[in-house]
Amino acid sequence: MSFRESTLGCRAALCAFALACLTGLSGAAQAEVFVRTGYHYQFLSLSSGYNKFLKDRYGLKSLALSGLAYSVHYRSRGKSFALGLEMDNLKGGIKYNTLNSEKQENALQLNQTLLLLSYYPRKFRRLIVDFGYGSNTLVRSFYGYQDAKLVTTNIDNSVGQKEISTSGSVMMAQVLYRTFGKRIGVDFGARYSFSQHVILWSDARPSYDSKGLPTSTYFNVGGLTLLGTLTFNF
Repeated sequence: MSFRESTLGCRAALCAFALACLTGLSGAAQAEVFVRTGYHYQFLSLSSGYNKFLKDRYGLKSLALSGLAYSVHYRSRGKSFALGLEMDNLKGGIKYNTLNSEKQENALQLNQTLLLLSYYPRKFRRLIVDFGYGSNTLVRSFYGYQDAKLVTTNIDNSVGQKEISTSGSVMMAQVLYRTFGKRIGVDFGARYSFSQHVILWSDARPSYDSKGLPTSTYFNVGGLTLLGTLTFNF
């Protein structure tokens, strides 16, 4: 079984497990189900690995991903812990000019599925602490040459966008603060996630060393995320 197939299998298992819990337990008299939808803005580091390569190559001062996240949670009434499932889709772009002064944009898209364990401190009822683990897929749509074997007769036909997909795991911890609302709550907070994708030297858009040779490295797609959510309690 390939790594990609294993990741997809893990994602399917997480979904099946969490949904089974939510479906089977939501009807209990002493249970509550709530749904979150939120906007995430995630900062990506530019200090090392593939991140630094992108910074140096395109002159980046910052790099971020943003988008929507959705999650469903189950909690027994009166308990301090809840189980949930989150899916989110974050996007970002790298805008730059080619050597021919043409405007281009390289696109990034990060899809994530996480199983969540939430903690509700009894002494601080406005706080929610979440821990998550799951899998993610990163899609890079980068402009450049499609074939390394270039000659003067095929350069024009070899230029274009190339879409590359990699998969990995993700861990995160976050804190949310309930500003107001009960049945429909408005929460703000932050999370920090850990996730690295291997970018091989044979990748269609690899990193290059100081000698201009392709080299394998890591793309850190974790980092600090600021978020705001709406929570619907049932």
